[in-house]
Formats: sequence, structure tokens, C-alpha cells
Amino acid sequence: MKCNSQILFSLIFLSICLNTISVTSKYSKSESDSDSYILACGASGAGTDSDGRDWQPDAKHINSSGNSITSTAENQDPSLPSTIPYMTARIFTSESTYKFSVPTKSRLWVRLHFYPSTYSSLDPNNSYFSVTANSFTLLNNFSVSITAQALTLAYIIREFSLIPIDSGTLNLTFTPSSKCNDSYAFVNGIEVIPMPDIYQPAALVGFSDQTVDVGSSTLQTMFRLNVGGQFIPTRTQALQEYDVYSTARTMGPDSKVNQNYNLTWLFQVDANFTYAFRFHFCEYQETKVNQRVFDIYVNNRTAQEGGDVIGWAGSQGVPIYKDYAFYASDRSGGDELWVALHPSVSIKPEYYDAILNGLEIFKLNDSRGNLAGPNPVPSPMMLQAEAKKGFSPSVSSFVPVVGGILGGSAGVAIAATISIFVYRKRRTDYGSQSGSSANWLPLYGNSHTSASRSTISGAKLVADSETKDTYSIHREMAGVEETGVEETGVREGNDEPYTSEFFSQIVNPKGR
Repeated sequence: MKCNSQILFSLIFLSICLNTISVTSKYSKSESDSDSYILACGASGAGTDSDGRDWQPDAKHINSSGNSITSTAENQDPSLPSTIPYMTARIFTSESTYKFSVPTKSRLWVRLHFYPSTYSSLDPNNSYFSVTANSFTLLNNFSVSITAQALTLAYIIREFSLIPIDSGTLNLTFTPSSKCNDSYAFVNGIEVIPMPDIYQPAALVGFSDQTVDVGSSTLQTMFRLNVGGQFIPTRTQALQEYDVYSTARTMGPDSKVNQNYNLTWLFQVDANFTYAFRFHFCEYQETKVNQRVFDIYVNNRTAQEGGDVIGWAGSQGVPIYKDYAFYASDRSGGDELWVALHPSVSIKPEYYDAILNGLEIFKLNDSRGNLAGPNPVPSPMMLQAEAKKGFSPSVSSFVPVVGGILGGSAGVAIAATISIFVYRKRRTDYGSQSGSSANWLPLYGNSHTSASRSTISGAKLVADSETKDTYSIHREMAGVEETGVEETGVREGNDEPYTSEFFSQIVNPKGR
């Protein structure tokens, strides 16, 4: 592996300047000593979860407890990460508000935890409600039960990043839907944590020389993928640098094959919103500019031409991220985001390959201050399968939704389903309109695809095309045709996997 003490020293030095969400440091402090709130809703006293975090009862933050009751879940799903905060809930029969005193100059990281069990004999299918944070609508007509069923999850987490609140008071309001009889709202856990402003203007894909001011918006975290690596516990910072930058996924060592394929991720999203993408990179296989150069596409539109991690970062082993934005319209296919990486053939790099360490996708509020989308619709195939095995949200099987191509990798995708695959190009010009994805079907659980292999760097694994993995959800494209390419050599002497030993310290990525 091409590394030396100078690079390692630089990484250690960068760790001193770490600019991330310092969540874990807050856990050791009491609420009175910090601006953070970690609440187990409906709990009668403080408790500690399985990760060692302290959760406080929520009663003193409720504006009026007369509109709510507390209850314990009647069933405990074995996939719950901890009984705290998920086994207790606060139930609202009418509009109720939590009030939090918060810093006026800090963004706020807000996480809402939901477990759709039966509480006090209430039917979880009757629970529809909205959640607002001051003037922003976070959820509207939200059904935890439907969402959990559609995503095959036992519990749901919704994560948001709010712009600073000038008044210094965060009002988090839960309102049962008036459109459904016997409707009620509930919540199991609430986290409110000040965070640094880590967002900046992002290049708007499809519009040259235009940017989106991401930092001026309230955001919802839609997806967070540790590409090529393992699951990152939520008790750590939002996207922990050590884990993200110590692993990566590349296309493999065969340049001829790579020219006919893309690394492609497919994400289900809500239409009529702008989405911000943060791509995380760290190159420590290659050492020179123009060795590995690739293009980045979002929904068949060019986000980046000639991406060269060494060129961006300046040297080997230096983490960096690049930000882009894309508006998902309500036209056909507007509820899907395709992210693809392909070697930059026209630039003629030394190796035809692409690399990615991590990816985050955020939804930006619209002009009305709204972030809420519709409840997901379970597929007919899923409904049929679940009916046969007697699905109920409180006893459902939890299937972690993770990122990766052809098995082996893991990530976090909050409240959405990911389909990931290696895509054979229909024509050499990728920028042209691709075929419809209407023939694609989601696959749940075990699946595999017949395609090129991709290398998982950092885990010392190579995932072959025939590898099956429960945590890999991808689709296979049928009816493709091969394209002729010029014979190119296979990388020699430079295909050793990334290893986590190289990253003995947490590092700070450079911005774009």
C-alpha cells in the first residue's frame, strides 16, 4: 500500500480541526449543562439505551400534558436496537407542543423516533398526524404504520437539520389528522442537538454556473451511505469520517469492462423538491493526477466531468467532499434519483475506473417551508408476500436498507428504499436519454445480478457478480447489448485494498 508517515501525520493533524456534529460529547452532560435534549417520550424517569446514551423523560418540555397520555408498547420487536426510547410513547389526541430553549446562532439537528406498536389498545393504523418545527412542516398526514410496512422496517427515524431560530425557542408541534376518525399522534423519542453549519452552496445539476444555497434551507436527511463499509451507529456523528474514508468502492481492475459499466444507485424520493448531494472521496490507491478520472451523473444529467480525487485533494490520502443539487420534478420518473459514476473515457486516464467512499442526500424545504411528502405505497408484490406471513408493524422483520454494489457493503438509508446495481450502458453516449425503468422490479432480501464485479476497498473483499447478500438490494437490467471498446490493460501492482489501519485517526474532509 502506498502510504508513508508524512501522509499519516497530515491525517492526524487534520483531526485536530475536525468540523463535524459532536453528538457523543453531549451524552455525558445533563440537560441543564448543555443545549442538547435527548428525550424518551412517555418515560417516567431517565434511562440508558444499549449504546450507553442517557435519555431523559419528556414531561417538562410539553406545553400541556392534558392533551396527551403515556403508554408502553404491547409488543417488542426483536429487531429494536434498544427498549429505550422505543418501548414507551407519548400519545396526543389533540394538538400539542414541545418547547425547547435553543441557541440562536446554531443549526439544530432534530431526530424523531417512532415505533408503530399498539399503545393503550389504540389501532396503529388510525394514527395520522403532522409535525411542525416553528414555521416549517416536517411531516404531514404521516402514518408510521404504513411507512414501516412499505419499507419493511420495525421502527422509523426521521432526521432534520433546522436553520437557526432567532427567537431562541423551538416549538415542535404534533397534530392528529382531522381527516381520519379516531386519529392520534405519537412519538417515542426526540433528539434536539445544536450542530455546526456544515452546508454550503451546491452546483445545480443541469444548469451551468448556477448554485443552490443549501445552508439557508431546512433539510431532511434522506440517505446516508457508507459506501464499501459497514453500518455506522447513530450514536456517532452524522457521518463519521474514520469509517467513511477508510473504505471505498471502485469498479474493479479491468479497464475494458469498466468502460461498459457504471456504478449506479437508485433512490426513491418525493417529487417537487430540490435535493442536495454530498459525495465523499479519499484516494489512497493512486498517487498522480489523471490516473483515475470519472464523471458523475444525476438522473442522466452531468453533475461533474473529469472528476479526479487526486486533482481535487492535492495529494494521496486527503479526504474531500463535493456538493451538488438537483430538482426532482413531478413528471414521470420524478420520484426516483439515479446517481451514476462512469470512467471519463474522453480524457484517457491511466486507468478507466471510478471511486466513491460515502454519499449523503438531503431534501431541501420548498418555498412554503414544507418538507413533508406522501406516505410510501407498499408494492403489490410486498403486500401479497406480507399477507401470506401475517405482517403487522409491531412484529415485523427488520431488513436493514444498505448501500453497495453486489453485496458486502452497508450504510444507513433513513425512511426510504434503495435499489443498487451495476448498469450496462445501452449506448456509448451516457448523457443521452436512457430507457425507461418501468420494467424494473424491487427485490427484497436475497438478490443477485449478472454484471461486472466491483471492488470493496478497505474490507479486503472483492464482491463478484454472483455474490448474494441479504443486505444488498439491487435490480438487474435485462435485454442489454454490449458495446465495442478498445482493448486496454488491467491495472498492475496497484490494486491492493484500502485498509483501516491507515486511518488511525478521524480526519477532516476538504470542502468543494
